[in-house]
Amino acid sequence: MGNPFKYYHKKPGFERVFRASMYNIRVKRLQGLLPSGSALFIYEPANIFYLTGFRSSNAYLIIDRKRCVFFTDFRYLLAAEKQIVHAQVLDLAKEPYVKWLNSHRYRTVFFEDKIPYWLFDKLSDLRAELEIQPQFLEWQRAVKTPEEAAVMKQALDKTIAVIPEITAFIRDNRKKRISEMDILRLIRRS
Repeated sequence: MGNPFKYYHKKPGFERVFRASMYNIRVKRLQGLLPSGSALFIYEPANIFYLTGFRSSNAYLIIDRKRCVFFTDFRYLLAAEKQIVHAQVLDLAKEPYVKWLNSHRYRTVFFEDKIPYWLFDKLSDLRAELEIQPQFLEWQRAVKTPEEAAVMKQALDKTIAVIPEITAFIRDNRKKRISEMDILRLIRRS
């Protein structure tokens, strides 16, 4: 039996293929929805992760009809450059996102409806018209492509297959303290 969590652990071949295809497909779908001369500014960590597969406490994503640009600070820069294969990665200290947006002369910059005031205030320095785009990504995240549905089904099937082994392991070791690492070792062995 295979590892039900192989998609979440270090399996370089799958990870590269997933990043190169699934995240790129998601970005391309968004790019197709954007009007010409506009960009989408993304701040919400869940949406950034959905589109890049990268977790960061300080990141911004800008998508237009041709480009996907990921901005982050020095702490995440090297990891982002290595992991995000479908977007240009820029250092916030060297290339501030407001300056970058102004240099590309967008007519409209869409932004998510849940940005803090300090960020809205920064975006107000743009030469472009700002337009809120509520639920823009939430709709896309809710609708799965056939590829995404297949990956989810495969993960579910493998998870269901390993549950009896985990249950037996817990039952056999109930007097002993069981850690999350014990469970992960069992899953990796299966």
